[in-house]
Amino acid sequence: MNAYFGHITQIVVAVVSLVGVIYSANRGRQDDRKGRKEKRHLGSYPTKYKALFIVSFVLTVVNIGIFGWRLRSDSASVEITHPKDKSVVSESASVTVNYAHIDTDQTIWIVVYSPSSDKYFPQGRIPNNESGTWSLRNRPIGSSLDSGQEFDIMAFTLSEDASRSMENVCSVVDFAGLIELPTGASLCDRITVTRK
Repeated sequence: MNAYFGHITQIVVAVVSLVGVIYSANRGRQDDRKGRKEKRHLGSYPTKYKALFIVSFVLTVVNIGIFGWRLRSDSASVEITHPKDKSVVSESASVTVNYAHIDTDQTIWIVVYSPSSDKYFPQGRIPNNESGTWSLRNRPIGSSLDSGQEFDIMAFTLSEDASRSMENVCSVVDFAGLIELPTGASLCDRITVTRK
């Protein structure tokens, strides 16, 4: 909520600065025309509008830059930090994820994808604390017969409905993988690993 009001304040300041730029440019042109009619030296009229123009322009540019930076830093991010991309892993591996700015109505799921079977194997959901680091320990990466095979480990954000759907499917005793993920799953990060 505070970030929202901060964005509103930033937008208001940028708009006021932009109005200052337009006003000072317009008044400066009017004074310039008046000075020419009176045959004054071009530099003899007050420079207050030039100064207002420069200050307003700088404020506008700085505000837009800060607003863009704040939006970028507030955007959701999910990154698989362990194992590393292109690494070799055992049949059982831990997966560590760093995440930030996740909406409260979103859930992060770790999924292993097997290209050889073209199936998705959900490994578990990560509690959403908006930001943090979480590890899922001893997650299966294929079976004992998959030595030398490549697997993708992926992090998804899922809507509440998609997360419930995933939990229901995964609760089946003889779960054999998913052909597709539920609607509402959004890929955030993907790494590829090779089984020992």
